[in-house]
Amino acid sequence: MDAVRTYIATLNDIDEMHEFLLNDFLLGASLSVAINLTREQADQGFRAIIEHCVPSGVTSVQRNDEEDVSVVVLTNLT
Repeated sequence: MDAVRTYIATLNDIDEMHEFLLNDFLLGASLSVAINLTREQADQGFRAIIEHCVPSGVTSVQRNDEEDVSVVVLTNLT
């Protein structure tokens, strides 16, 4: 099993987080599957949520040994 490291997400992480959500979360989340949410439908919404949460300083991203995003935790306290 790969080691996973957790970081506070920065603006530099937004594009990778967005791709991760579109490629992994969209296909694996039961709600997305249940409502047949497409990549095109999720694209702008996922990006808007990420761009809203990252500047809060409490959103985190986990990366594996290859530095690929493996987990995104979206949080906003405002």
